[in-house]
Amino acid sequence: MAARNASAHRPTGRSDEPAAILGPGHAELLEILLPVCVRHHLALAGGPAARAHGLGTPAPRTEELELATGESTPVAAIADAVAHACRDAGCVVAAQPPGTALLANLLVTPPYEPSSRPIGVTVVKKPLAHPPVWMDAAGLDSPVPFVSAEDAACMTLVALTDRTVPGDLLTVHSMADRFTPGELLAMASSFDEDFRPGALAERLDKLAGLDDEAYQRYGTAVEDVGEVKRWALAWAHDITLDLLEGREDPDAYYDSPDPDAPPGPADDL
Repeated sequence: MAARNASAHRPTGRSDEPAAILGPGHAELLEILLPVCVRHHLALAGGPAARAHGLGTPAPRTEELELATGESTPVAAIADAVAHACRDAGCVVAAQPPGTALLANLLVTPPYEPSSRPIGVTVVKKPLAHPPVWMDAAGLDSPVPFVSAEDAACMTLVALTDRTVPGDLLTVHSMADRFTPGELLAMASSFDEDFRPGALAERLDKLAGLDDEAYQRYGTAVEDVGEVKRWALAWAHDITLDLLEGREDPDAYYDSPDPDAPPGPADDL
């Protein structure tokens, strides 16, 4: 089955709404961390990456800063470099458990105004399939690296499968105009070998059952919450039906055949 050329949507240069990309205090902290990002191929992930690519929801006031890399340097060493740069700039830095070989959490309290609240910084190692995309963001004189739209989609979908966070569903729903459900499932399966469509279907059901207020906290209009929930339930239903019919290969979820593809054995019957 044929997929759309998702990479054609990868933006370069200035994003459409740079002011909405970063959370409070992020621009100042990124200014400090840009040399470390360049050295260790770190790219902004999470909500900022989704928004940079025209996806996702407005930044909540407590959003963490997630930095992803695909390089082989141990995460602990990269986190040490991040902490060292922050301390050199006058920040107070504390390591936050739990840490793993693939993830390190820091709590950074900046010295600058107007924000003195601590900012969570997560350094995570991911099998990024594309190089970072450098884009402008409000409050910064230089472009900053973001994970690609495809990698942002994969990371969000995998995260949605592992936790019940309304913001994840809102972001994935916003991707529906750019990627088909089949593309999302196939990309996520390639990105994370432990990803299972059945687990995603269960999580979509749970998210659709949350109170509307949980979504309105992200700035979602009342009339849009119902649409998001119906979309989640419909996708969960489609995934479940496909699994019941034995179509466990993510490629089976692609929506439309390639008109230029040669006929397969089944087409000759």
